[in-house]
Amino acid sequence: MFTTFTYREVVRRWAGACIALSLLSVALPTPTAAQQQPPRPNIRVMFIGNSYTFTNNLGDVVAGIAASQKDGPTIAPTIVARGGAHLDWHLKNGPAMSLLQAGGWDYVVLQEFSTLGGEIGKPEVGDPEPFYANVREWVPKIRAAGAKPVLLMTWARRGAKESEAAKLFGAYEHIGHELDVKIAPAGPAWAEAHRRLRTLDLHIYDASHPTEAGSYLTALVIYATLTGRNPSGVAATIYGHPVDTDGAGGFGAGASPTAVPDMTLTVPLVELGPATAAELQRVAWDTVSSPATASVH
Repeated sequence: MFTTFTYREVVRRWAGACIALSLLSVALPTPTAAQQQPPRPNIRVMFIGNSYTFTNNLGDVVAGIAASQKDGPTIAPTIVARGGAHLDWHLKNGPAMSLLQAGGWDYVVLQEFSTLGGEIGKPEVGDPEPFYANVREWVPKIRAAGAKPVLLMTWARRGAKESEAAKLFGAYEHIGHELDVKIAPAGPAWAEAHRRLRTLDLHIYDASHPTEAGSYLTALVIYATLTGRNPSGVAATIYGHPVDTDGAGGFGAGASPTAVPDMTLTVPLVELGPATAAELQRVAWDTVSSPATASVH
């Protein structure tokens, strides 16, 4: 049996349906783009080292690189660094061990003295055995705390012979393979950058510590190593918190405490031209993704 409606009833029903749909759209607003996009994962990283780590605040540069990517994880850094310190100093002194045991870390990046057991101010790489002993002690502690250890393979000093660089890199490869530890190959990336960008200085006046470009390249390598992501297109200017180098033992092994970033200030830590930044991004990714270095990271 069919029901017939007058024209007035049809209009009334149609108007009622429109009102109902309008109320539904108010009750269920269209999600914004921010609401539709899932939150980015956050990686907590502790950087343990010396002035190579606190110069230009390496942790904040890594975090700034991650933040400038449109997707991928963000990185929350904490640096524990003291001028001239070896890894064994951090085993026995300072806040590194208590911070590690507090937990919540995803990665711990270990940065050893740049010439291993060598003399301060000399480009020659010394006996690597103390370095091996320190790493063998650190790695199980890091893993027991639920984090993953990463070795920051540092660069050779300006003027060092190729044999010295090979000895330095080989020491990291040796202990990395022994303990199955991921390596961030900053040293090989520096060597490649020197080949490609001969006029770009990665060392400051002392032939040891990094310029802004040197810290940027190192941070790119760390970022690519931790995330497996190509850093192409990340920001060329990175902002973060400055570190008072005089209050962190300077560049030597003074009696000063570990470095403390000034959280009240945000300044440019790295300011590079777009072309230079892009080339360093290519160097970093080529180094990290190269079959020649794949076995160490």
